[in-house]
Amino acid sequence: MQASLARVRDDVTLPPNRPANELMSKAAVLEFFGGDKPIHESTLYRGIAAGRYPAGIHISPNVVRWRRTECQAALDRIIAERDGRPKPANA
Repeated sequence: MQASLARVRDDVTLPPNRPANELMSKAAVLEFFGGDKPIHESTLYRGIAAGRYPAGIHISPNVVRWRRTECQAALDRIIAERDGRPKPANA
């Protein structure tokens, strides 16, 4: 399991040609946290309510986007908690 989480983390690192504060769609966020099998939309919203995942930003009344940097920080925190390491200071 640890190897698969590390692989997922490596797969979702920021490509060099993308801005650090890129906004991601809900579909991209579901893939970001799910890896090969995207998490379900309900899982995302339950996780937001529980503080596990970052809340989206309402760009307009019907459009929500997530900052890639916030999603990466949440994933780093999830991995650190799973491995029993202290939480990163910026999380």
